[in-house]
Amino acid sequence: MIRIKNYQDAKEYIKSTEIFGINPSLSQMERIYCLLGDAPRNFGSLHVVGTNGKTSTTRMIGSILKEAGLKVGVYTSPHIREFTERIEVGGQEISEDEFVAYLNLLLPLINEVNSASGENLTQFEILTALALKYFYDHQVDCTVLEAGMGGRWDATNVVFSRVVALTNISLEHTQILGNSICQIAWEEAGVIKKGSSVATMSRDRRVIKVLEAKTTETGSPLYIYGRDFRLKEIRENPDGGAIFSVQGIKHFFPHLLIQSKASFQVENATLSIVASELFLDSWGEIRGEWVRTGLESFSIPGRLEMICSRPRVLVDGAHNPAAIQKLMENIKKGYSYSRLIIILALFKDKDASKMIKYLLPQVDVIFLSESGLPRSQDAEYLRTLVEKNHHLVTSDKRIEVWVERDLARAVKKAIAMAKEQDLICVAGSLSNIWIAKKTVQDLTEEVFS
Repeated sequence: MIRIKNYQDAKEYIKSTEIFGINPSLSQMERIYCLLGDAPRNFGSLHVVGTNGKTSTTRMIGSILKEAGLKVGVYTSPHIREFTERIEVGGQEISEDEFVAYLNLLLPLINEVNSASGENLTQFEILTALALKYFYDHQVDCTVLEAGMGGRWDATNVVFSRVVALTNISLEHTQILGNSICQIAWEEAGVIKKGSSVATMSRDRRVIKVLEAKTTETGSPLYIYGRDFRLKEIRENPDGGAIFSVQGIKHFFPHLLIQSKASFQVENATLSIVASELFLDSWGEIRGEWVRTGLESFSIPGRLEMICSRPRVLVDGAHNPAAIQKLMENIKKGYSYSRLIIILALFKDKDASKMIKYLLPQVDVIFLSESGLPRSQDAEYLRTLVEKNHHLVTSDKRIEVWVERDLARAVKKAIAMAKEQDLICVAGSLSNIWIAKKTVQDLTEEVFS
C-alpha cells in the first residue's frame, strides 16, 4: 500500500484522482462513512448551495460564527493555489503536515471502499471525507459546508444541516443537474432534510416554487429574500467597500461595512447574516457586533480583487454566464477606464458562447487563453465564438482579439500594452487567479530588482 511522504506527494495523489470525475451518487461516501463511523455526521452544520456566491457566503458565515465565540470548521471549493485552502478550523487552514497525516489515515479506507465497490472515490469525495474527519477530531462546535455541485448527490450531503442557505440558481452543469432552472433547483434542494431551516436570496419564482414544495415535504421553515428579510440600503464607503443595512428575520443590522463594493458580495453578506441568525437561534440571540466584526474582518481572494495598480489589474473567478454578467455590471458601475482589457480562459464544460456574448458589448481588447489544465477550453475555439458573436459590437467600435494560449504570457502582453487609464481583468475560472498573481509578482520583482 502506498504511503504519502510529504505534501508534494499528497498533491500528486489528489490530482491523480481527478480522472474519476464526478459521481452523482452518495453510495461511495456512505461506504467510507461506514468505515469512519457515524460520529463525523453529527455536527451542527450549515450548508451553502447554489450556482454563484457559495464560497463567499460560506466564509462570511464562518467569520460571523467565529465572532460569536464558536469553534467553526469551514469547507470550501475550489482552491486558488493549495488544497489546504479548502479546510480550516477557527480561521486557520489545515497545515500541510496535517493534510498529509489525514490523507494517510484515509488511504486504507479509500482502498477498501474502491475494492469493495469496483468504483473509485472521486477527488471531491476524498477531500470531503478528509475535511469532515479533521473537523470531528478538532471538536468543532459547527461546520459550514459549501456544496461542490448541486446538493442531492453532493458528497457534503452525508451530514445533517440545521440551516441551508441557497444563493441563486442559473444554468450550469446541466449535463448532471438538468437542463432547466426547476431541475437544478430540485437538485440543490436535495440537502434540505426534516429539521432544516432554509433561507434563499433567489428572486426567481421557479426556484421559490421548488423550495416551497421541498420544504413542505420536509416540514422545514423557508425564509425568502424580499418577503422575510431584505437589504434596506447600500452606499459606497468613501474609504473603500460598501456600507449597508439588513432587516433580518428577527433583528435589524444597521450600517454594516464590507471591504468590497461589488453588489454580489453585499447580497452574499445578506444571506450570510440571515443564515447565521437562524443557526444562532438555538444558542441565544445573535448580536450585532458579531455580524459587524465578522463582515469587516472577512476577505476572500479572487472576487473583484485588484492585484496591481499600475496598470490596474483585476482578477475575478467568474466562471459561468450569470457570474460574467454580474462581473460586467460591477465593472461598469464601479470603475472608470479608457479601455477594458479582458483576459479569458475557460473550462470545456462551461457555456463559453453565452459568456462571450456578455463580454463583447463592453470589452475593447480581449485575450483568449488557456490555464494549462486538462479541462481547459481551446483558445482558438474561443476565437471562433468571438467572431460568431461580433454582431453584438456596435458598428463604430473595433475590438482587438488576441489568442495567447499561455496565460502568463497573455497577462504580460496585456500589461505591456495597457495605458494608465486602462483596466485589465482576468476572468473565467478561479484556477486563473494564481497564475495571474504570480505573473504580476514576477514582473514587479523584475522592475525593482
